[in-house]
Amino acid sequence: MIYCIYCWEQIGESDHFCMHCGKKVAEGTKEITNLMMQSEVYPSPITVARRRVQQTKELLFAGYSLHLWGGNGSCCSGCAKYRDRIYSADGKDRRFPTIPQYICTCPGVSIGAYFEGITKISAAKGQNPISFSNRPFLDNRTKKEKTNYIHFVDRRIYTLLNQKDKVTYQQLKIILPEDAPRSFSGFKRMKNEDTKNFSELSKKASSTGMDISYSYAERIVVKRYLKEAKETGFR
Repeated sequence: MIYCIYCWEQIGESDHFCMHCGKKVAEGTKEITNLMMQSEVYPSPITVARRRVQQTKELLFAGYSLHLWGGNGSCCSGCAKYRDRIYSADGKDRRFPTIPQYICTCPGVSIGAYFEGITKISAAKGQNPISFSNRPFLDNRTKKEKTNYIHFVDRRIYTLLNQKDKVTYQQLKIILPEDAPRSFSGFKRMKNEDTKNFSELSKKASSTGMDISYSYAERIVVKRYLKEAKETGFR
């Protein structure tokens, strides 16, 4: 299981092109996926899926079998298909679909008890909650929601790369004390901008066995994140 860096949707490890956005799978995609999956800073996709299962069990234990999955404006295509619906968690109420099982990379959906005749599905806009919950399972995100989702994951990856770079910078100060920038912020600035000085530093580091440069996939994500952050002011 890996994720396309252009749309952050799940693709097969042997795929050469993303079935979601049609772009060629970038070199270094698997490494970025591993970074995301192993992170302790953010919950991994598997952890998010397990949390959904746990929330479902807790609500069932409390006596609530109908669950409302609320929407999120920065969700993946999986959550977009399943959000804003009422589910029969124990499968006994055939008016509603049963709980789906899937893995995602986003804040996902909010899960709560549904009280018939009281709880409202805001996205339904007055439609019958039963028919609305049984609508086709399609990715109905707007263009803006898809952009928000990509920026959300980009921000996570940028934060994780920052952690790696802090370790790299400390190693540089030990191995190349005369060449390492005076501050970590200076190091990040030259790396993000891929300056001539960084290129020279990278060559020196490489001669010692250190790889301090971004991979092709990492550079695409970093450039996109910084551009979006600059344009919107949202980091």
